[in-house]
Amino acid sequence: MQTRKHFMLCPLWTFLFILGFMNISSVCFAQEYTFTISTDSTSVLSSHPSRPFMYGFNYNKKECEEFKSDIALYGIKNGDVIADIGAASGWYEGVLSVFTDSVIYYVQDIDTAYTSLGQLKAVVKHFSAIRERPQTNKFRLVIGEANETLLPEKFFDIIMIKNTYHHFEDKNAMLMDIKTKLKPNGVIWVMDEAFSNQYAQTKHGGCKIKAEKIDDVLSAFKLHGFHLFKSVAPMSAYYNSLCFSLDPQKASDFKTRIQEKAYLTELLEQFNLPKTNKSSRASMALAERIKPSIPVLLETYPSLDNYLNKVGHHLLRTKKLKAAINIFKANIMLFPDAYTPYNSLGEAYWKAKNYSASLVCYEKSLALAPDNKNAKEYIQKIKNAMVK
Repeated sequence: MQTRKHFMLCPLWTFLFILGFMNISSVCFAQEYTFTISTDSTSVLSSHPSRPFMYGFNYNKKECEEFKSDIALYGIKNGDVIADIGAASGWYEGVLSVFTDSVIYYVQDIDTAYTSLGQLKAVVKHFSAIRERPQTNKFRLVIGEANETLLPEKFFDIIMIKNTYHHFEDKNAMLMDIKTKLKPNGVIWVMDEAFSNQYAQTKHGGCKIKAEKIDDVLSAFKLHGFHLFKSVAPMSAYYNSLCFSLDPQKASDFKTRIQEKAYLTELLEQFNLPKTNKSSRASMALAERIKPSIPVLLETYPSLDNYLNKVGHHLLRTKKLKAAINIFKANIMLFPDAYTPYNSLGEAYWKAKNYSASLVCYEKSLALAPDNKNAKEYIQKIKNAMVK
């Protein structure tokens, strides 16, 4: 997590701080870490709500499997050199390392409360055990500065900015810096859990920073010669991952695909309109109209199943319960074999105190994903509420 902090330091403390920082940076940057494999799953702390520790996610093997598709989605290949800016403990790189080999992961952040050698060691120890084979990936820790990554230049195949871009104090300075770190054919992924759009201004869940519109992100990257050539969801999505390259031809091909599907994405965006989402009939009719084209849309937007889920959750947060239920029902029509839409509809019914309908949804979700802990917890909560 690339959090921002401001310090008032006297000259002596400033000197000591810089000296200490230089020592940390040079030592951590130079080392590569390999660890004895351990089966102790408690060796990694976690900030997961159900595991209230300091950092990261100590996922088990089954939970890691849910991230396996990220390898293909983000184009990660064995032998790549990858940097994650704002990586906190490096837990995400730990998860990826379960499925990759000979990748060099640079774990970069500016906040040593979340990013340290000890935490990275614990992360690698935990996920090396889950691999169940020798760890062939390498991990390097870099403590950056507010407007400089301090990463090596012309070095990376992939740079990830995961839920961090909105924290950059000076986005222009950071993008200038990041551009120098890529190999000529390298790419940058901006992944964020919250974007605003033409329909609503949203905020990030934890930090409450206002989410930027994707158009503003595209404009910032364009100033530095970057071109968008992949997006996992349409440009109006509340959640998205955007991939940038310095190759204009890639961008041209992607723009063509977007234009070919413009009519379908315009239809999809109608779920954001009150005249659609306030009406169960209108929502279902629109879903029926779009459903035959879902395979075509997925060719360009591989995370399309999350589009309506985020629309529905935005409506939940803004107290539009009936509209959220309509959206989640429409999402189930479009993606009947996915467990997440049932989870979301179950949550909406729970908030509406329709416990019997909520129970049906969570049981269906659990049937589709037997390891779904959220569904198990809610099923118990619902049964307890129904007894009362």
